[in-house]
Amino acid sequence: MAYRQTAAVEARLQDNRTRILHAARALVSEGGWQEAQIANVATTAGIATGTVYRYFPSKAELFADVLARVSQREVDVLTDIAASEATAHERLHSMVTTFVRRAMRNPRLAYALIAEPCDKAIDEVRLQYRAAISEVVRSVIGDGQTD
Repeated sequence: MAYRQTAAVEARLQDNRTRILHAARALVSEGGWQEAQIANVATTAGIATGTVYRYFPSKAELFADVLARVSQREVDVLTDIAASEATAHERLHSMVTTFVRRAMRNPRLAYALIAEPCDKAIDEVRLQYRAAISEVVRSVIGDGQTD
């Protein structure tokens, strides 16, 4: 008979994953990729180091996931602005202003996400989100060129 996870077990597993991701994000916010070691993530999340590896096979995978989650939020914010009824000029201005304001709320995290040297796997995710942000901006510029 195959083991089936109960709802309580699934909730606990999801809670562990969420705690790991929040801990990793907090550590990256404080000291960047280099300072966020798996042992520190585990301690901050209140779990054993080995537990982190059950959810993320490597440090690079964990931090690529952190980068993807934070970056997707930025893409979503810019996409919402791009979809507004404002003129292309107003949307572009709002996008740049919003991006800068959000980055300045946590400059250490912004540096890690945008420019800090990092593992190749993390940088590959970074490039995907740079392309996504560029596409949103490009679409608004295109709207402005046709107006």
